[in-house]
Amino acid sequence: MNLATFEEKLSSISQRTLAWISLAGMAGFMAFIAASISYYPGGNCFNRRAPGHSFTKNFLCDLMQSQGWNRVDNPVGSIMAKLGMVVILVAMASFFLQVAKYRLPDDETAKLTRRVGLFACMFGFSVPLVPADWFYTAHLVAVVGSFLPAIVATVAAFIICFRTPGVPPWLKGIALLTIGAATIDFILYVIGYGMLFGIVPPIQRRNLNYALPIIQRIATLGLLAWVIATLLLVSSLALGLWLWRVR
Repeated sequence: MNLATFEEKLSSISQRTLAWISLAGMAGFMAFIAASISYYPGGNCFNRRAPGHSFTKNFLCDLMQSQGWNRVDNPVGSIMAKLGMVVILVAMASFFLQVAKYRLPDDETAKLTRRVGLFACMFGFSVPLVPADWFYTAHLVAVVGSFLPAIVATVAAFIICFRTPGVPPWLKGIALLTIGAATIDFILYVIGYGMLFGIVPPIQRRNLNYALPIIQRIATLGLLAWVIATLLLVSSLALGLWLWRVR
């Protein structure tokens, strides 16, 4: 199967089907992450003895590790977090396909959203396979390697939302917030890893470490809100079309 045939099959999936796949994936992600947080034994990069999970000091990657920062085993919680990563990547792939369908299949922005978004999600499946406590360098490569194309696809998706008639301003605002937080998060990650490997001088490293998990949470919550808002928009448009037809 060549790329054109594969894209044609993807384009044949309806908006509503993609929207519900995205919603199911996001719901699964929240459920798995909530379970993982409840099992997390404790500790973070600032305080190994801190109890449980901190919303502002723990990274999502912490939940996937076989042990908490306090060196207590985390067998169940780490599996839950990895499953959460898998389902959110499925949701994101569906979301990129869904947004691309706002434009014609041969539209360049739609192609960019669809192709780069799917590549980012497929590459992202390597993240839960290489947790940081076992494969630190491989984990770094997986995170950065999937993060960069994901930002490119997200920017392309925002452009589509911005140009598409009927998309409300509040949805565009959520999309812009998500892109802004994700871009800042990626830049700070690159700077942080650059300092870790001695490429970037260690300027304000502690403040950077404090900012990273908070911005990661903002980007994640923005993505969740964007997907859910898009689902509501698609559902309302479908309902309006159905009511118009039955009149």
